[in-house]
Amino acid sequence: AARAPDDPVRAGAAGAAAGAGARGGPPGGRKMPSARMSGSYGKRRPAHAAGQDLPGYDREAPSEAPTEAVALRGSGRPSPGAAASGAGGGGFEASGSAFGAGQTPYLAAKSVVDARAVNGEVRRAAAAALGRIARERDRRAPLRVLEVGAGAGHALPRWLALLAPFPSVEFTATDPSDALLRAHREAAAAWAREHRRRLADGGAGALRIEADRRNLVFRFERAAAPGGLDRFPSGAFDLLAAQSVWDLAPPGSALAVGRRLLAPGGLFYSTLTFCGETSFEPPLPLDEVVLDRYHRSIEARGGDPRAGTRLAADMERGAGADFTVLASGRSDWRVPAEGGGTSDAERVFLSAVLDFIENEVGSDPEIAEAADWLAARRRALAAGELRYRAVNRDLAAARR
Repeated sequence: AARAPDDPVRAGAAGAAAGAGARGGPPGGRKMPSARMSGSYGKRRPAHAAGQDLPGYDREAPSEAPTEAVALRGSGRPSPGAAASGAGGGGFEASGSAFGAGQTPYLAAKSVVDARAVNGEVRRAAAAALGRIARERDRRAPLRVLEVGAGAGHALPRWLALLAPFPSVEFTATDPSDALLRAHREAAAAWAREHRRRLADGGAGALRIEADRRNLVFRFERAAAPGGLDRFPSGAFDLLAAQSVWDLAPPGSALAVGRRLLAPGGLFYSTLTFCGETSFEPPLPLDEVVLDRYHRSIEARGGDPRAGTRLAADMERGAGADFTVLASGRSDWRVPAEGGGTSDAERVFLSAVLDFIENEVGSDPEIAEAADWLAARRRALAAGELRYRAVNRDLAAARR
């Protein structure tokens, strides 16, 4: 199963450790479930619309939203063998070095697919957990947030909606790409302007956003997970958030990072983690061969195409002494949306997915018909007949 990254560059970069979360990138691990779609490695649950109402959370109230400050140091998405970035997903890894403004259409298109895929039940469990944290902590103490693989900030509005109960937030966004971190900083500033928040220089590259005695400070650090996160002390964060990142990092990275960096009682929340299963319709005879080779390329680059499935199993079993799983569920990418035709944004997304696959298997001498397979898939896309699914999983767990 192939999955599209938050960052197109990520397509060739899945191998390295995961940086700060955004999403998009090349090889997406997925397994081959059936003949109609060969290739599976694992991932996701029913799509859920972004911005769904969350009890007790006012996502839009301009006078109530937390103040924010953002500091930028730079990070991005990895390239093959590089660290993971939130621009990835579906086994696709975005490379910080390769990322550029030309990828903006892809990232914007991917954000549409991401938004409807996020699992609503898991999100509500995360919101409830943060609500409990807000009620039980000293309101003068800032909530310390780490976003892994932050990418260009397309997931930022969803994170900020969950942080509404906290009057003070210190938000650290990490990513291997400087270009993506700059985009993330601008996304934070754009959010502030849209919601009529005050923007101020937070010093040392930070951006401060304030409103009604609420304060949110963002610090952006160039760092790839897991090794780049060693700079942070143990127990340094109350919330660890990541989207479409952990399949780009070595197996076990998510659990190890969560164990070390989350303070007792903190929340681990990951969305759209690829499970190694991809499918296309209509089916083609070469599906299984192409997608299997594509998935194996993720492992060759050091990623984990089954990260979503593995993380859920580890949290529920072996990590029982460290975490309590609050909710876990599928968050599959389905393109086009069920019951609808293919939109322009979805065409951009699907075209990028096929490009990612071509980058990995297009010149493979063992798959002589790969070019024919890609040509057939692109004809189906042009005719509005191509269907794509990547299995992902969302998870919320409390640190004991």
